Amino acid sequence: MFGQMSREYHGDLPWEACVAQLREGWLRVRRDPTLDWQDVEPLIRAFWELPE
Repeated sequence: MFGQMSREYHGDLPWEACVAQLREGWLRVRRDPTLDWQDVEPLIRAFWELPE
């Protein structure tokens, strides 16, 4: 859900332009503190790269 919402918010910006901001956002909103960015980044990026 985070990846999909982030994509909608950031529009057409490339992943590389947003990844630092996305990481910081994830760390703020994650519900499970045991999940690090390295654990979820591939899933978030997969949603980010889905065709519209």
